[in-house]
Amino acid sequence: VYADLSGGTAYRRPIEMWKQIFTFGGGPHVEAIAKLCFASDSSFCFQGTYQFQPFIEFYERFYEALDVPAEVRELVDHLDDPEVAYCVPRLHREYCTDAVLAREFVEGVPVTDPSVTGLSQERRNALARGMLELFFYEVYEWGVLQTDPNFGNYLLRLGDRRKRVAKDEIALLDFGSVLECPADFLYHLRRTIAAGQREDVDGLVDGLIGLGCLQPDASAGGRKLFSDFCLHLLEPLRAPEHLPREYLNERGEYCWGRSRLMRRAGKQAALSTTSRHFTAPSRDFALIARKLTGVYNFISVLDAQFNAHEMVEDHIGRWLQRERHGEQE
Repeated sequence: VYADLSGGTAYRRPIEMWKQIFTFGGGPHVEAIAKLCFASDSSFCFQGTYQFQPFIEFYERFYEALDVPAEVRELVDHLDDPEVAYCVPRLHREYCTDAVLAREFVEGVPVTDPSVTGLSQERRNALARGMLELFFYEVYEWGVLQTDPNFGNYLLRLGDRRKRVAKDEIALLDFGSVLECPADFLYHLRRTIAAGQREDVDGLVDGLIGLGCLQPDASAGGRKLFSDFCLHLLEPLRAPEHLPREYLNERGEYCWGRSRLMRRAGKQAALSTTSRHFTAPSRDFALIARKLTGVYNFISVLDAQFNAHEMVEDHIGRWLQRERHGEQE
C-alpha cells in the first residue's frame, strides 16, 4: 500500500502497518503517521519534503487532488497509444480517511533518472510524444486539465532497457488534481491554440479575451505582448517548414532540449514586465502557461527529437469537425 500525505511525501508500508496507523491515538493524524513511518525501518518510500500543516482546508485539498474521479480514470484506461501505455494507481478505499489517502504502490523511475537518459532516442521520443498527446487529449477530447504537471507526479515504468523499441508506461501519480473546465473556457482555449497554429493574431487575441487573459480594452501594445508570448510557446507545434532551422536535427525534427524554449520564453516574459503595456496575467492564463511549461520541460529532459504539428492538427481537426456537426444540428 502506498499512502500520500501531500502529493510530495509518500510512504510504502505493509497492510498491517496501515492498520496500526489508523488506530494510533484514537484516529488518523498526519503527525501520528509521520512518527510511525520514520520510527520504523527505512523501507518506506520518501519523495520530497513536506512541512506539516494541520488545517482542515489542506486535508480537503489533498484528498480531492489525489482521489482520481472514476470518469477520468476510465478515459486514461481506454487510451490506445501504439507507442506508450498509461497507468493511474488504484485506491485502497478501505484504508482511506479524511486525512489519509492509501493507494496502489507503483514501481517506476522519474524522468530525471539516469536509466531514462540511457534509453534509445526512439523510446525517449515515444515517451515524450505520449506526454504531449495526453495534454491534447485533456484539452480537445476530455475537457479536464491536470493542473500540477511537475516531475514528481509522473513515474516511468520501463521495459527491457536494452531494446531500441519497447512500449514503456507513464504512471500518473497525481491525476486526481484535475480542473473540470466549463464549456466556454474550453471553447476559447481550443480556439486560442488553433488560431496560434494558423498564426492568426486576431483570432489568438479574441481567444485570450474570451479566456479572460486579456481585457477587451487592452491596448495594442498589451495585445501584442500576450499574443507574441503565446506564439512563442507554440513554436514546437508549427508546421515543419516553419520551425527554426537552428533547432532541427539532420532529419528536420525539432530538438526540444537544444531549443531551450522555456528559457527563451522566460526571458521574453521578464522583458514584457518592464513594458508600460504589461498587465498581470489572469489566474487562468497562468494555469495554462504552467501546464504547458510542465509538459515541455518533461519533453526537454527526455531530450526528445520529433515534430508535433501533425499530432496537434489531428486533435484540432476532430474538434472543428465536432463544432461544425454541432452547428448543423
